[in-house]
Amino acid sequence: MIEMVREIQIPLLAGVLLAAGSAKLLLPGDERRGAGEGRPPVLTLYRRETVVTLGVLELFLGAALLITPAPAFRIAMGVGFAAATWVVGELRTRRPDLGCGCFGGLSTTRAGKRAELRAGLLTACALATLGVPATGAQVLGRVLGLPVLLIAAEVAVLLAISPEVGVLLARRRLPPVPCAMRRIPVETTLEALYTSAAWRERSPMIVGTAPSGVWREECLRFLVFAGWSAGMEFEVVFAVSLEDVRHPEVRTALVPVYVPAASDTEDTGPSPFVPVHA
Repeated sequence: MIEMVREIQIPLLAGVLLAAGSAKLLLPGDERRGAGEGRPPVLTLYRRETVVTLGVLELFLGAALLITPAPAFRIAMGVGFAAATWVVGELRTRRPDLGCGCFGGLSTTRAGKRAELRAGLLTACALATLGVPATGAQVLGRVLGLPVLLIAAEVAVLLAISPEVGVLLARRRLPPVPCAMRRIPVETTLEALYTSAAWRERSPMIVGTAPSGVWREECLRFLVFAGWSAGMEFEVVFAVSLEDVRHPEVRTALVPVYVPAASDTEDTGPSPFVPVHA
């Protein structure tokens, strides 16, 4: 009986790691759904690149638990859950205004006793798998009867103490935040712009990759870059839609830069220009 309980922890923990890693990659929590909806921001102690790295490592470790019984992966899992328990405990006592970010953008509630209890239970489950010769896939292949009930009971307990369940249900009830009210970092817009067809079309004439001007109007973010083509100086203006953050619609225009001649002494008014490919 004890051996069976130890074995079923392997696929259970693999599932937790795969879910946590997927959430970090798909819902990294960039504060676009923060205070404006009455919820605290996601943990922001780490850069986005670090969050993505943690998500990839969790996916790798979860897959490894399913296919190999190597002790190194079990130890790494135990150390990871123990570290998570310590981090959640520190947040609960020192930074109660932050969420733990354990499941990416779903972990928006303040780090509390439930999150700390969950991390502690997962640490204990990880330690119980040390020395078990079976892989997670092998355990799943022979799970019948009582083991199924035990796994279902453990999953129910984890869901009951997971604040992310309430956040997920609340998001289903809340209307989407209008794009004009979303907090979208400029870096996110630049990442999407650099992969767009409009950037590839204009990049041969753009000088440098840093914009000389950035401003936002409702659901559009405008970015201006210095450009040079056929002996003429241009400003390359991109209008990036914020409706779809990852794959936005991008429009562009070329604005010739008017440089007055030294002999010009009269004010002839603003120089005319015609936007190209608006």
